[in-house]
Amino acid sequence: IEQCRRELESEGQDMADRVPLGIMIEVPAAAVIAHHLAREVDFFSVGTNDLAQYTLAVDRGNPLVASLYAPLHPAMINLLSRISNAGQAEEIDVTMCGEMAGEALCLPVVLGLGYRTLSMNPSSIPLIKAMVRCLSVSACEELVESLRDLPTTEEIEDITRTALRGMILATEVEPILESLFDDPSMMGEIDDESLLESDEEDGVD
Repeated sequence: IEQCRRELESEGQDMADRVPLGIMIEVPAAAVIAHHLAREVDFFSVGTNDLAQYTLAVDRGNPLVASLYAPLHPAMINLLSRISNAGQAEEIDVTMCGEMAGEALCLPVVLGLGYRTLSMNPSSIPLIKAMVRCLSVSACEELVESLRDLPTTEEIEDITRTALRGMILATEVEPILESLFDDPSMMGEIDDESLLESDEEDGVD
């Protein structure tokens, strides 16, 4: 980067005094040393698709092992916690992209781990926005603390599902999520016009 700056300066090109530098965290090795990397950059973007694939040694595109792909695996929660903590310690932005960012069941865990900026498929946005309006950050943080020592994905998913049911009780998203609870991945497009309308009314982007 400094070499590029020198080359541009030698050409007399205009440039910003400072260009923010960030990195993608997509492999376990980067997650494990996130506390070192955070000192060298201005922001992290966590790519959960690849991070889960390389952490769990599961190719989502291979039908023989795709069922083993589990974003709420204990190892994933551990690594995501490391990354978030490293970013907070160095006061840099930490964002999340990938399917995990748009999964309803994962959302309380993601928020509880400290992630606040999420990138996802457009079809997931209305539901996730509506859920964010209904969830309590402190409740999500308490949930994450209860998950840290659990040894299996099944236990983590069960406790998260139970906690999420309590968090959304009597909210606008309860009827929608109830129809998804039978889907283990908690994924699915929604066509609820009321959520789309509330986005417009609240000025949510």
